[in-house]
Amino acid sequence: WLIRTGNDEQALRSLMAFGRFFRLSLSKGASMVSVHNEIKHAELYLDIQKIRFCENFNFSVRNFLQLSDLENNYVPKLILQPLIENAINHGIENKTRDGFLSVTVERSGDAIVFTVFDNGDGIEPDRLRELNAQLAQSDYLPQDKNAFGYGIFNVNLRIKSVFGPNYGLNLSSEYGKHTRSTITVPLNPNPKLDVM
Repeated sequence: WLIRTGNDEQALRSLMAFGRFFRLSLSKGASMVSVHNEIKHAELYLDIQKIRFCENFNFSVRNFLQLSDLENNYVPKLILQPLIENAINHGIENKTRDGFLSVTVERSGDAIVFTVFDNGDGIEPDRLRELNAQLAQSDYLPQDKNAFGYGIFNVNLRIKSVFGPNYGLNLSSEYGKHTRSTITVPLNPNPKLDVM
């Protein structure tokens, strides 16, 4: 559609972002990636979505980790992209303007914390309690892959299966104002799984 509208520069930017996005997605078959590569993958996904939605939203990616933490700690690949996709589809997409999404990565004691925030519609309190109760379970995954929230439950399950029940995903929200998805993983400079 960008080429048809004469926006060749934007089309080229989009194709370049897609190429880098898919290269990182494949990760040479590795199930774990460095924190650095996970953040880079999220940035590429956001670039692609920004092109798709034009001026309907802005984003920021803030990284407060030291270089050694970025390169020497690993996470299951593709843990941020489903959260960003949820934030866009269930929060930002309904806004006609002034949508905002941020990704923050920081260290908290012996853990790395990833936060995805959007200023969308938020989650109703009863639904939020239900989602967090399901996320607290170490093995919960909806049977239907098309079910609401399948992606976040998949991310949570993969984190818990690698790092244990004390780690994973938690949601907070103020209905009508915002949603915050928080992933916590341990510092893990010596992963035992295949990595890229």
